[in-house]
Amino acid sequence: MKLLTAMLVLMVATGVLGDEPRREREQHERSYDIRRQEAYMVQGPPTDRLLIGRRQLDGYTQRDGSKVWFERDNVVGVTR
Repeated sequence: MKLLTAMLVLMVATGVLGDEPRREREQHERSYDIRRQEAYMVQGPPTDRLLIGRRQLDGYTQRDGSKVWFERDNVVGVTR
């Protein structure tokens, strides 16, 4: 009985600890839009979004009419 209880506790602890890095990664992925705005890179929500395979590109229209394209936290291009 003690062995069964110890195995159950170990399985639960492993499941909870194994889930923590995934939660941190999901939180990091969800907040990249907010981090761009806090760093004054852009203002407001993206005006365009391109989905190319697994890539997600967000385009922000600037005041001069150009568009800055981001993939997560990285600038991947500027179009005029």
